[in-house]
Amino acid sequence: AWCEGKHILTVEGLQGENGELNPIQKAFIEEAAVQCGFCTPGIIMSAVEIVGSGKQYTREELRKLISGHLCRCTGYQNILNAVERAVNECHKVVGKPTFS
Repeated sequence: AWCEGKHILTVEGLQGENGELNPIQKAFIEEAAVQCGFCTPGIIMSAVEIVGSGKQYTREELRKLISGHLCRCTGYQNILNAVERAVNECHKVVGKPTFS
């Protein structure tokens, strides 16, 4: 009942009309930040929130922002690289995120 009438965005909803990937999804692929895929959707959605804030973050701040996610497949370096890349890429375009 708490979500009735609300807009809920999932990782699947990030794709464009023709199935093109969102810049954040691309960053995760380009930085090899995907392993088994269990934690990836949650981390990508956190990255959406981070990018959507419109703020620039230091690498250490980004590390703290994603620290609530547990991944058993990696040492987080590629994930952190992907989040940092996504923030930088999305904010390059007229200083605003490239998605809604």
